[in-house]
Amino acid sequence: MRETGKRFISSRRARRSYGTVLLEPFIKEEHQEEDATEHPQLGTMVQKMFWHIKRNEKLLPSEKYRWLKNATLYVGGQHGYQGVIEIYQSDNVDVPIWKSAKGVRRLGHLPIDLSDLGRVSKRKKQASISYIPGSEKEIEAVKVEIGQVIKDFMTVEFVARVGSKKVGLASFEYEPIANGEDG
Repeated sequence: MRETGKRFISSRRARRSYGTVLLEPFIKEEHQEEDATEHPQLGTMVQKMFWHIKRNEKLLPSEKYRWLKNATLYVGGQHGYQGVIEIYQSDNVDVPIWKSAKGVRRLGHLPIDLSDLGRVSKRKKQASISYIPGSEKEIEAVKVEIGQVIKDFMTVEFVARVGSKKVGLASFEYEPIANGEDG
């Protein structure tokens, strides 16, 4: 390291945990009431954290992005083709399981635009009556991958893709950890 500037990557270990929320069905015997939330289509669910990367986790030298590969978004009909995925962070050494836990903070949102995919709108209803835009048959589940990377020592970036097509991008300024990390 030269005295005139900081290194691009100061460590191959994550300084903070970053993640998103996944919904799971609420089971009264297993979950706490304060973790429950009502979803209009799915009923009572719990907001469980999925951490892309956890604090102090080692990054491989060849690793550019960390991917969440099994996120599902519903598009078409009342859902539309644009939305956001909330991104969360935690400085806790032991990452929380639930969104409501102490130490989980909202970092920001990753805007998603699936309107260019053209998958749902091209599907035609196979029947004697013609295709009706906005009907329930138009809704479909789309698998979205969400990746996270530290672009430089002050920027963390999240990208969303469907296959190889980028459908969302958000960058956030990295905030130093409260108890000091430069010491």
